[in-house]
Amino acid sequence: MLTLFATGLGPTRPGVDPGKPFPASPLVTVNSPVEVLVNGRPAEVLASVGYPGAVDSYQVNFRVPSETARGVATIQVAAAWIAGPELRIAVQYARMRYAMPL
Repeated sequence: MLTLFATGLGPTRPGVDPGKPFPASPLVTVNSPVEVLVNGRPAEVLASVGYPGAVDSYQVNFRVPSETARGVATIQVAAAWIAGPELRIAVQYARMRYAMPL
């Protein structure tokens, strides 16, 4: 799971007056559909909310598609079917180690 921060994703539910910061409680959800593409493939968007205390700043949580290869990947966010610019990130996977309690 990754988190990105974006601007310009539009109105929220419940609405917040333009120029006012987003509340911490309850979190406000982006009203329009938000899509994240990783290397052109849709990622599962887990949440897209106004960032508490910020004006026109949003937090989008998404799951990188499992078939995404290690290396450089492109990320693109769209809100209300309007795509933003592509960004590049490094993708690597960590092995999870589980310790047994003594």
